[in-house]
Amino acid sequence: MSTVWRWLLLAAALTQFAVTAFPPGNGDIIGVQCAALDISRGDYSHLYPGRNFERNDEWVEHSARSHRLLGDSGEPQWLMYPPLYPWLLSPLADLGAESWRLTWAALQLLVLLGFIGLLSRWLLHFGVLPDTVLLAALVFGSYPVARVFQLGQTSLLLALVLWASLYTAERGRGVRSALGIGCAVFIKPFLFIIEIAGGLDRHWRRGLTSLAVLLALSVGSILAVGWQSQVDYLEFLRTLSGSQTAFWGNQSLMGAGLRLFTDMPVLWYGFELDPNLRVVSLIVLGSLGVVAAVVQLGSRVRHPIATPALWLAAALLGLSLSWEHHSILLLPAVAYLWTQRPTATGTGLLILATLALGLNLTPLFNDLGVGRVLACIPALGRLTLFLILVLYHLKIDLILKPLPKDA
Repeated sequence: MSTVWRWLLLAAALTQFAVTAFPPGNGDIIGVQCAALDISRGDYSHLYPGRNFERNDEWVEHSARSHRLLGDSGEPQWLMYPPLYPWLLSPLADLGAESWRLTWAALQLLVLLGFIGLLSRWLLHFGVLPDTVLLAALVFGSYPVARVFQLGQTSLLLALVLWASLYTAERGRGVRSALGIGCAVFIKPFLFIIEIAGGLDRHWRRGLTSLAVLLALSVGSILAVGWQSQVDYLEFLRTLSGSQTAFWGNQSLMGAGLRLFTDMPVLWYGFELDPNLRVVSLIVLGSLGVVAAVVQLGSRVRHPIATPALWLAAALLGLSLSWEHHSILLLPAVAYLWTQRPTATGTGLLILATLALGLNLTPLFNDLGVGRVLACIPALGRLTLFLILVLYHLKIDLILKPLPKDA
């Protein structure tokens, strides 16, 4: 690709990022701040809306009052994190929503630059001299990255912590790696799925250490905010894991299926708690896990980016709820695969996965037929990348050209 096209691609990526990300929002971080405000005042009774949303009306009313106290006019947002997180931030809760929004946006920019730097350094570690312009275009042009800024989300920070920990593990620093992975899993428990890959290869040490870190943080959470707050969190986590919604932000296979085959709303949450659909979701998640396990056990390929990404892609497809910004976790795999020797078919699939995961198509999403189908494109990107990673591990030449015999 010529220099001109590289810079044009970066310009297009930065344009989409700016249009989507700015002004940066706090739609998700405000839930953390409201919880931090409650904790700073000794109120632990309104952190979560209860099992099966049974206290949601009371929670909404209470959160609306907290919004007014903080000077925010947005919608109340559930706290989807363990209570230790807002407890750690509770001394800063009174600063006001605007201060939190601007400070977090500035920190996010630093995290974003750190994420690009990590990918560049890791690719260089593999002996690949990364094209900095194209790498920046890939990351800045990824809609999930811009969506993180738009929402005031933490997914970018989690992605940096997780992949920096895996990079550290590749360099033989297992304890330090387990510390980072344990912290990431504490915030998003489904991330522990990457330790399954190590377990299948009988590499238990890091996984057990990560688990010990997770347990230590859980104990710390109980000591800080009490047993009941931790129970309330676990009950709400169970509720979310068993919920279904066709809202476009849910880019799991379950979310895509609901958009295609039901009349559930695409532009709003429309949460359901259907036990039959929960069983279906568990079957889908289990099936994808089996596929990942069979592929790994049947392959001699082990790669510090591609192998964890195989499991992450399976989880993001199989979970009942899997938000669009979680696709940030897959960007290192996309970057790595583009540095390899893709065949014509592999190039086509990579283009499809990259564009489906990266383009901001949200203005086209609606509750009409075509809009419902288009709202499934990010899930198609995840599915395509999962297929590529399966074929990569099986060393099928459909995706990558075989290396020269003298390589």
